[in-house]
Amino acid sequence: MKEMPENQKYLEDLVNSSISQIRQLAEANTIVGNPILIPSGSIIIPISKVSVGYVVGAGEYNSVSKKLPYPLAGGSGGGVSVTPIGFIVETETEIKFIDVENKSAYQTLLNLANTLISKMNLKNKEENNEKE
Repeated sequence: MKEMPENQKYLEDLVNSSISQIRQLAEANTIVGNPILIPSGSIIIPISKVSVGYVVGAGEYNSVSKKLPYPLAGGSGGGVSVTPIGFIVETETEIKFIDVENKSAYQTLLNLANTLISKMNLKNKEENNEKE
């Protein structure tokens, strides 16, 4: 097997290290969040979109100097963006997806809170009717 030049090994190690760190950031729990159980018995599951950008570059110098053991310069950069896109809400009677991507977060949270409060009130009324 042909041995890899030192500068190529350095670049490969740089790329592998960066990619493994990005994988840790974009794990499955980041996209489909942990379920949240609320007192009414409903379950809310947050859903997010993960975008990843990554770039690697390297170049060689003309000559080897005493400061540099080999004529190579390299670098990498990347970014991860996590954006909430909605919630899956499971109640006793239905499962629905609430889209937050096309609305302001404030408006969406208010709508979600109103829906949950209405469901809790309805459940309380049903329980009170059963007791009577």
